[in-house]
Amino acid sequence: GKVDLKYSDEFLILYFQAMVEGISKPEIYAKLLPYTAEWTEVLIKGIAPKKK
Repeated sequence: GKVDLKYSDEFLILYFQAMVEGISKPEIYAKLLPYTAEWTEVLIKGIAPKKK
């Protein structure tokens, strides 16, 4: 698939780091706090059915 250009490189790196190492790590969690809206959107889009 394609990555939407509205997501910054920093957010994408943190997202994948959280997927690998876990969001519960304090240093990852603290860095992701400013990206709460983006994180939620990516998670919802990942589990929600696609529009037809």
